[in-house]
Amino acid sequence: MYQLEVPSWKLTVSVLYKSMCISACEQVFSLFTESITDIVVKSHTSEIKENDTVTLTCETKNANRIVWVRVSGSLPSDRYQSNARRTITFPSIKRSAAGDYYCEAENLASKKRSNIYTLTVNLFLSVWMERVSAISIQLIPPYPAVGQSVTLSVTGINGNIRQIMWYKGSNTDASNNILIYIPSANQPQINGLQYFSRASALPNASLLISDLEFTDGDNYTVTVQTLQPAQQTSVKLTVYEFVTDPVVKSNISIKENDPVTLTCETENAARIVWGRVSGILPSDTIVSKDNTTITFPSIKRSAAGDYYCEAENPVSKKKSNIYTLTVNSCSTAAMAGIICGTILIIVLIISVTFLLYKRYIIPLKENKQGCAKCAQDTSRVYDNILNSAEDQTSKEDPSYMGLQFRHQDGYGELKR
Repeated sequence: MYQLEVPSWKLTVSVLYKSMCISACEQVFSLFTESITDIVVKSHTSEIKENDTVTLTCETKNANRIVWVRVSGSLPSDRYQSNARRTITFPSIKRSAAGDYYCEAENLASKKRSNIYTLTVNLFLSVWMERVSAISIQLIPPYPAVGQSVTLSVTGINGNIRQIMWYKGSNTDASNNILIYIPSANQPQINGLQYFSRASALPNASLLISDLEFTDGDNYTVTVQTLQPAQQTSVKLTVYEFVTDPVVKSNISIKENDPVTLTCETENAARIVWGRVSGILPSDTIVSKDNTTITFPSIKRSAAGDYYCEAENPVSKKKSNIYTLTVNSCSTAAMAGIICGTILIIVLIISVTFLLYKRYIIPLKENKQGCAKCAQDTSRVYDNILNSAEDQTSKEDPSYMGLQFRHQDGYGELKR
């Protein structure tokens, strides 16, 4: 409206606008003629788990335009970007979002591309974390024992291996690194903070551990870099010890109706099985949760027999000694007590009889034998009597000889 009425004013305004535009453009041009600094993609989350909120930042200066790119496809549909597009955010990241990302920054003077950032999304299982990847690890042998060797064999690798990194644990922190292996290097193996001399990398990305110790059991993680994006996975290594010889024991004297427990004493067993030589276990037998004991709540004589236990784990299996279970009945015990009491009484009677015999009967017999000898030896008595009479007579009448008991020698003298 003003242009039609005042043409001269229109000209003045146009000149003024042109002057102002040139001034502003010069300022804008001068602002974006500085070169873009080096670009770096960073994430403030060190370990990304599924469903976490993750933000990637494109760090640079002097850029008037930033573009985010995913190497192997389009950006996830649920991501959102800041107004200046310096950040890209995944509000609840999924495993499908894993991949290689970069950002491009440009202005009127320059254009630059960032490093490749590999976004890895981890999935936690019940006990240990399994990295999402196409590669996997197999244990050879599957059940290694103390003193043996085991190979953590990596399978599913596509392309030429450029770098291998092994970690002890479920994450790839530098403090967990065992070794780095670069096949093309003159000295391909570089030892990390968790390195131990029994571990060595193989060119196919596998890890060999020799002379296994029980403490070697842990999670092991490998990162394999080829021309494709780096792939990562973990495995649980369990080191087994051989089962010790099992022994069946019971610490009580067993009588009918008593509660009785048998114990299978062993170590390193993953499974224990009880057996009875001549049949199955009694129906009222109670087996503990870990199978280390069996209990008879009120044992019967029918439970008597030979028992054993077997202990096993994935690397060994052993059978115990045969335990003979003897059950004594109450009537048998009472009969045994009566028999023992009777025998004791008999022994006492015999002992008392012997003592009485020795004290009274033997001396009595000796006295009787002495009297019998006196009765049989009459010559001595008679001779004494005669001698006494003879002595008396001779005193009264010296010519009286008297009757005397004479020896046979005296008869010989008369013949003279």
